[in-house]
Amino acid sequence: MAALVAAVLAALSALPLVRGTTSGLVTGVVLGMVPALVGAVFLAVHAVGELTWPRPTGTVRAASLSRRTVRDIAPRGLRVLVWSLTVAVAAAVVVGGLTAAPDGRSMSRATETTMSAVSPYPGWFYGVPLLIAAIVVLAGTEAVLRLVAQRAAVVGVDTSWDLALRRLSAHRILRAAQVPLALTLSGVLVLGSSAAARLDHPGVGVLAGVGALVSLGSVLVLCLPGRAPGDPEHAGRTASAQAADAPLHATAEVTR
Repeated sequence: MAALVAAVLAALSALPLVRGTTSGLVTGVVLGMVPALVGAVFLAVHAVGELTWPRPTGTVRAASLSRRTVRDIAPRGLRVLVWSLTVAVAAAVVVGGLTAAPDGRSMSRATETTMSAVSPYPGWFYGVPLLIAAIVVLAGTEAVLRLVAQRAAVVGVDTSWDLALRRLSAHRILRAAQVPLALTLSGVLVLGSSAAARLDHPGVGVLAGVGALVSLGSVLVLCLPGRAPGDPEHAGRTASAQAADAPLHATAEVTR
């Protein structure tokens, strides 16, 4: 909840920042990076929560000796989605950069009698900052997932519940992280198709439709609920993990 509140506050704070930029070119770059900025704030709050996760206390402490990895706790579909969106942003930026005018922020088209140019267009001028922002979101997501995998086990619950809690945390992180990436991709596609349409390039309208579908899909994914610990179906899926970890469960007595 704290991460969500921080993300909303970051989005609201970004609006005055965009209005306060004096240059129209800088305004476009800042506006395009707002989704990634909000996503980075969301991930930073989650990272603080994981780093301050309470450690086991008491004279007798139990710990699992099995090594958790991101692959063990992250929903595969959502993780693939986050990586795929980042790759798609990179591909869109490269295409935009290669098809842009030499200034890197407009698109031109020459005919036998005229030379036309429109702007803004997601060439290198706009695309490179957006690509860097997308990579930052991806790297931050992977870093926070690693913190979730390596955090201390919850005291007083069995292995299946602890694993379920980690998976629920990973689900929430990935579910939210895909939104800024999807919005960034949508922005590149819509901006590029709009410029190309003004130059009468055929078939570019489909790109705007794809961008709209990507944005809609990200909202639907954001609404996907995660399974809370104790769900019978979830407990059944984690039973095998509990059995595998049982021989590696150790109890250590700590003398203060």
